Amino acid sequence: MGLLSLAMLGGVGTQLALLGLALLAASWAFASAGLRNRRVWAVASALVSIATVILPILFELPWAWAGMGLLVYLQVHRACVGTRTTDDRLALLFALLMVLLACTKARSAWLGLLLLLFVGGAPLALVVLHVVDLEDGHATRRERLSAGGRAWKFALLAPASILLTAFFFAVIPRLSAEVLSEYGDKQDLSGFDEGVDLGDIGAIKDNPELVMRVTVTDSDGDVLPGPFYFRGVALDRFDGGSWSVSESYRAPERASEPALDPGDPPRRGHLRQEVLMEPVSLAPIFAIAAIDSVYSEDLIYSDHRSGYRWDEEVRRREFVVLSNPNRAVNDGWSNFKDPQGLALPEDLDPRIHELAERVAGDVGAPRAKADAIQRYLRQNHTYTLVPTPATSGQALSVFLFDSREGHCEYFATALAVMLRSQGVPARLVNGFYGGSFNPVGGFIAVRQADAHSWVEGWIPGEGWVRFDATPSGEVAAGSGMLAHLSDAVTAQWYGFVLDYDLQTQATGVRLVGRQFASVGGPAEGAAPEAVGAGVLLLSLMAGALAASRLTRRWLGGRRERTRGVAAVHLRARRHVLKRGWSVPHSLPPVEAARWLRDEAGDGAASLEELAWLLYRARYAGEPEGELIPAARDALARLHRDLPGAQL
Repeated sequence: MGLLSLAMLGGVGTQLALLGLALLAASWAFASAGLRNRRVWAVASALVSIATVILPILFELPWAWAGMGLLVYLQVHRACVGTRTTDDRLALLFALLMVLLACTKARSAWLGLLLLLFVGGAPLALVVLHVVDLEDGHATRRERLSAGGRAWKFALLAPASILLTAFFFAVIPRLSAEVLSEYGDKQDLSGFDEGVDLGDIGAIKDNPELVMRVTVTDSDGDVLPGPFYFRGVALDRFDGGSWSVSESYRAPERASEPALDPGDPPRRGHLRQEVLMEPVSLAPIFAIAAIDSVYSEDLIYSDHRSGYRWDEEVRRREFVVLSNPNRAVNDGWSNFKDPQGLALPEDLDPRIHELAERVAGDVGAPRAKADAIQRYLRQNHTYTLVPTPATSGQALSVFLFDSREGHCEYFATALAVMLRSQGVPARLVNGFYGGSFNPVGGFIAVRQADAHSWVEGWIPGEGWVRFDATPSGEVAAGSGMLAHLSDAVTAQWYGFVLDYDLQTQATGVRLVGRQFASVGGPAEGAAPEAVGAGVLLLSLMAGALAASRLTRRWLGGRRERTRGVAAVHLRARRHVLKRGWSVPHSLPPVEAARWLRDEAGDGAASLEELAWLLYRARYAGEPEGELIPAARDALARLHRDLPGAQL
């Protein structure tokens, strides 16, 4: 299970896991053949230890890779040379470390199943090893496995182990796992930097890598399937072959403090988006425009003219956005005097201006001009992911006049440039459109293949209005039900396990605390959330304790309570032990009493008398009611006369 969990990491993790599984399978043949030369293994261990330290330093390999390699080696080493149950316990520890390492980064929902199997199976394995120790501490591996098989009833430990694990996972404060979580490749998104070459968006249109999961709800709480435009970055400067953000166009950057609670639901007509975004480099905050507010546990940097972005740290993000899709984006254009929104390259093909004049020159209003150019491009040009390369001249000219085919970025660039040539400020926007709605999880899975470009044109009195000249039909097709189910389980795995940090823990306790506090009402002077959290904690502890006691009863049955003369004799033996006398456990009661009398003298004579009373009750069938007074009298004399052992 530990090696399989490493395989979920992909890449180097999968390679190491497959190598480890192969060597473990071979270790059974090694063990039976007696190939346990400890000198050879000692040299191998020294070399692996040195390589674990040296290779990351010399070749700048991730330390997580070196740690995984060391764990796999140690597991194989124990399998080949281990002969004791202690070695098997170490193997369980190594497997646990593998599972924990995988849990910090793996994206597969199957890891959740492996984790449950491990939590349920590890206690059973420990019990089996304990049974083997009791039966024969020097047994061979096959003999140990055979002996352990007789402990099948201890499999009932699994449910109790899972419940206790869930309890401790919920209540123990979270610790940061950033060192381990650095393992793995982060996604690179072309087209979302502050400088974008024409065609960058097309480079990722065939990439099925998941970027984010978005749950969109309206003011009534209904989940909406979309499709939606998830706005990313706005770019204003065009030099004929690339888009970028001009320095004069930047608004003063400001950082907003983390907001931990999105508060009230969105107002009528607004949308709420709960976003779980994968580790993506150079990624802004993708959301439906126009954004009213962003809620996150992280620091957010906002430049409303180009968008919102995170700090430079690349990791999985979870945030909430409230948007008003019925309002145009308004970033203070009326106070912005720079003419960059109308700037065009000096060497721009003059045919582009002539085409724009022919299509929209007779139309007066800016919105009408944008609609006319948008309609023209949709009707006269074809969408393709593989546009004809520009061997000579400008790529935009080749798209407009020669090939007449291209992907979304060509359509958006043509629309923006033609609008500017008609005196309408316009800018390019890169983001995502569509995605695949998951009916099982109730979220929209947005992938790199859903990347899209469109245009925002400045309409006086409204603001930046979205226009999309790309022909319809490029929304990604939906997945099958099995894929939806797998993706939904993976999303729950992220939300409840991988992303369960201290802040999420506190928020969850508050939310559940409110539910508990609403039943019966809190005590006077007590905070409702605190009372509810206390009730929740006590309930979880009671449930875990009840499960533990029930499992103990199922495994061992109800313990027979010692009564009568046997109980008095047991108290006598305990007193002897407290006085420092270690009577051999192998001796029966009378022989044990005689041994003690030989060692301690006549002060121990009453124990022999009590042993004979036990025999009379157990084997002769005499009524215990008649023997109890004599037994208690013998116990009292033993307390009075037995001397302490001399150390």
